[in-house]
Amino acid sequence: MDALSPEEVWKKLAQYQTVEIVNFYRSIKRKGPSYIANLAGYPPLDLQESQSKAVLLRSTKQLAGYLNLVAEYYMNLRELYNAYKHGFRVFPARHTDETTRQESVAFTYIDRNAQAIAVSLDDNRVRRLYDLCVGMSQLLHLMLEWHRFRLKINKRARLDAQLPVFGKSAYKDRTIRGLVFPTLMQIGDARKAKADEIAMQKSIEISKLPRGDVIAIDIDTEEILPYHSRDVSDVIRQAMDSHPGARLVFRRIAPDGKVGQY
Repeated sequence: MDALSPEEVWKKLAQYQTVEIVNFYRSIKRKGPSYIANLAGYPPLDLQESQSKAVLLRSTKQLAGYLNLVAEYYMNLRELYNAYKHGFRVFPARHTDETTRQESVAFTYIDRNAQAIAVSLDDNRVRRLYDLCVGMSQLLHLMLEWHRFRLKINKRARLDAQLPVFGKSAYKDRTIRGLVFPTLMQIGDARKAKADEIAMQKSIEISKLPRGDVIAIDIDTEEILPYHSRDVSDVIRQAMDSHPGARLVFRRIAPDGKVGQY
């Protein structure tokens, strides 16, 4: 299901594993606008009229840039975070820039190879980290508002929505008119159609796999994941464990090499 209740969102935040967040940030640069829009809770972009689509598309591009920046900081400072979390292997220090000779606050931590690593945190970097944390709080509010709104829609509808939109003047309520919200069945059909289109493009790759096997297709990165088996539950488990949050479609390879229902 695309839209999640606030309770389900909090449950996922409470239960995620470290590997899921690492995989999410590693892959975020390869995610297209439709994935980012769905993450924020926006309705499918390709169904919207030009004016509302322009607002949401601009927002998703700004959100993608923001998440890429968060990902960069997370991956660069991940070892420092782990050192603090596991065993308090972190010590305050001072760092002197070799070029400017200016001093700044730094943290030294012991890495997994027992080497001392220093990370400088000058005022600009600390301010940027603080701003990113504030932005994450606002982003979570936005996502909850949109997902809550979408849960109230039980049939295809064209509605006006006065909801926060990410980006410049981001967290001010603005009315977006004529938004098109599809049914869950229509969303599922659109995903299957997209997966079949990707499968046709990857027909040579699929031809090398055993007939009758189930495959997993990531419709945002447009790739066939490296898991296939006759046991659909095995493929689903592996794909979802390695690609948490990805929009996946599972298809079975038919005797003629095409893909269909599993």
